[in-house]
Amino acid sequence: MVNIFVDGFLTAVHEAGHTLFSLFGWQTLTILAGSLFQVCMPALILAYFWLNNIKAGMQFSFYLVGYSLFDVAYYVADAGLRQLPLIGNLPKSAHDWYNLLVRWNALEHDHTIALCIAGCGIIFYGMALTVPVFYQTYDSADLNLKL
Repeated sequence: MVNIFVDGFLTAVHEAGHTLFSLFGWQTLTILAGSLFQVCMPALILAYFWLNNIKAGMQFSFYLVGYSLFDVAYYVADAGLRQLPLIGNLPKSAHDWYNLLVRWNALEHDHTIALCIAGCGIIFYGMALTVPVFYQTYDSADLNLKL
């Protein structure tokens, strides 16, 4: 259930990235900005919670960055085949990562790039799991087991 909201949020942020960076007029940046903004926005949310020492927010934000990285990795891995449905029924020629990797002459490396991005996602998921361990505080514990 949470993933429906996370997917919706990340899709909106992805599309906002395209719109925002289209103002600069550089087509490569406009194409890349969707995925870039999709990862940077959760990272900014993470930075806010980190700076304010809000543990639950940090844990969710680590999860959100990891989820976003996996989402981008999935999109990158699809660049060669272009089987994912695009928002608004756009044609296959509008696939962001296909266009980027063709421009960079790296389409044959789509799966390698996707694995690297997914590896970063695993790190962020791991951080989400370890936040409670690093921020756990213990006042005192009485181990006197006498009855």
